[in-house]
Amino acid sequence: MASLKIEVTGTHNITLAAERAILHLHITSTGPIQSEVSQAVTATSNYLQALLKSLCAKTSSGDTHPDAPITKWTMSTLNTGSPFMFGYKPKSPQPSYTASTDFQVTFRDFAQLGAMATEMSEMAGVQVRRVEWTLTEETKARYASVARQGAVRDALEKARDYATAAGRTTVKAVGIMELHGGGMFGPAASGIFGGMAGTMTMGGGPPEERLTFEPETRDVGCQVKVCFEAE
Repeated sequence: MASLKIEVTGTHNITLAAERAILHLHITSTGPIQSEVSQAVTATSNYLQALLKSLCAKTSSGDTHPDAPITKWTMSTLNTGSPFMFGYKPKSPQPSYTASTDFQVTFRDFAQLGAMATEMSEMAGVQVRRVEWTLTEETKARYASVARQGAVRDALEKARDYATAAGRTTVKAVGIMELHGGGMFGPAASGIFGGMAGTMTMGGGPPEERLTFEPETRDVGCQVKVCFEAE
């Protein structure tokens, strides 16, 4: 009896709580004097940089300290501009200039994330644009391997079902094609109020409303197409 070819897809997904949160901040200023708007953005950026450096302590080797609430942060270059630069002529003859920069801050400590998001949302010229939830590269690599193996096992179970229904007793994989492998799935980002809730906390003074965050989940998954021969 000739062997029977069976082609099936196998899928395996693993759901994990996000381990990191990336806070996206936009700092901007607008006004009639170019030097003043640039200075305003620079002053706010310098304050934020000092705060971030204190929360992203380094070891003697230059690596981020394993207990630091922030694992890394980046700042874009300062952008300046004016509608007049592009030939735009507003109704008012008063010139207007803008300056802006962006920060991306990666947190491992979500309580500190809430504290900073609260402070930044109350600062003039600072926009808290979104929070992006993710896994560490080590976790993604580890579970991507698990997902690939699980996807092949899923395909094998399906092939055995088909083989049994066709009166065959053994199946052997002869080809595997990865359709989607080791990827991280789930909503990539949330708005400022997505994935967080306001709570009342007691500090050294009167009660204040502070944002708190609950990490979203991420799926690490794989899908494969496997060709089997059944005897």
